[in-house]
Formats: sequence, C-alpha cells, structure tokens
Amino acid sequence: MAKSRVSRAAKAKARRRIGPLAKKTVAPQTRKLYDAALDLFKLWLKSEGYCWPRSEFEFSDRLMEVAEILWEEGESKADLANLLSAFHDAMPAIDPWLRGAWRLYYVWKRNELTEQSTPAKEEWVEAMAGLALHWRWPEMALVIMLTYWCLLRTAEAGNLLYGDAEISKGGIALLQLGLTKGGKRRGGSEAVILDRESLVNWLEASKKGRQPGERIIPGGAKELRRKFAKLVSSLGLGSANLRYYSLR
Repeated sequence: MAKSRVSRAAKAKARRRIGPLAKKTVAPQTRKLYDAALDLFKLWLKSEGYCWPRSEFEFSDRLMEVAEILWEEGESKADLANLLSAFHDAMPAIDPWLRGAWRLYYVWKRNELTEQSTPAKEEWVEAMAGLALHWRWPEMALVIMLTYWCLLRTAEAGNLLYGDAEISKGGIALLQLGLTKGGKRRGGSEAVILDRESLVNWLEASKKGRQPGERIIPGGAKELRRKFAKLVSSLGLGSANLRYYSLR
C-alpha cells in the first residue's frame, strides 16, 4: 500500500514550528555560547572605546587585538574559538576576515603554557596605587585597588561607572558588574561585595559630585593598560612579566 504524501501545508506548518534554518545551524547550547561570545565582544569594544568595525581590515585588526588581550590576560582559548566560530556562523561571507585571528588561535594552542602572567603581590599593588596618586591619577589608584580586592577582569574594571557602586552602612559596598563573562554563562548580572572599609570610604568619597553614568576611568580598559604599563616600568617591575590581569 502506497504511503500518503505529507501536504505542503502540513510541511510548512511543521517547519514554522521548528523555526528558521539559520537558527538551526548549531545546537542550542552552542548557540548560547556563541551569543555570549558576541555580547562580550561588544562589551570589549565599548571598554576600549571602539566603534563597530567598518571595514575588512579594521574587523581583522580588532579580532587579532582581542585575541592578544585574551592571551595576555590568562583567559581560555575557547573564548577566542567561540567568538570566531560565532562570526563564521552568523556571517559566513566574512571568513577571510577571520584568518588572522584564527592563525593566532593556533599559535596560542602551540604555546599554551609557555607564557604566564605573574600574580601581583599586595605590596606591589599598594606601590602602584601610591605612585598613581603621586602622579595625580586618583581614579587609576582607586581602580587598581578595586581590581585587586574585588578580583575584577580588565574589561569589568574599565567599564565601572560611579553609579555601579552601592554604598551601605558598616563599611560595605556592592559593585554591580552587569552581564560580564561569568554572568553571561550563568544567565544573569554579576555583582561583588567589597568589605574593606578604608577602600569603601575612598570609593564613597570619589563618588561625590560625579554622575552615576560617568566612568571611573574615562578611557576604559585601554587607559588602564597604558597607565599600568607606565607604573610597572617606573617601579622597576618590568622583569616580573606583569599584566593588568595580574592584579586579580
């Protein structure tokens, strides 16, 4: 007995329920990883003060730059692979623009354990903050201390707004970090508690006269790394292989 054919109307109805083909190219869990990677890339652009890349060359340069930063700051190479795969999935035509970053990814794989950032000692952190104050970089000094005591990533520290700090009684502050790397993985915003009273008082004093939407470090992560490098050099710590990531 011949099988009855499924009508075009039934197929169309079933396919509408399944959804667009473009949404089915990867498994749902992989899709979440890709979406998180793209959101973090946008956050990184913001922290660096960049606009969305406007050309093939600018796009390639940005991806190679973020690859170097992920490498230097001790992140997982899976973060880079997820980002590049997300762009390939969303816009296959830009594959040639991804070649430079993919090349760095494979270099990373070969050299995974050859370069390690040195964790910063507390006395080094205090010396950096002290020198930053001497150079009249009070915001830099504050963020260095917040990064160290709150274990902030570079982008998190660079994106901190004065309004993100909620001061409560008893020498405690809550820092709202928004949708950070960890928050994206858990599906919600992240926050950290600061209970170092002297630092809470410093943070509270710095908030006076500032707008809630004002960045503590106007230049974001790029300014943090630039000033950090100058502090490290001036303190004679150049041989210690320190990165801003070393503070956390």
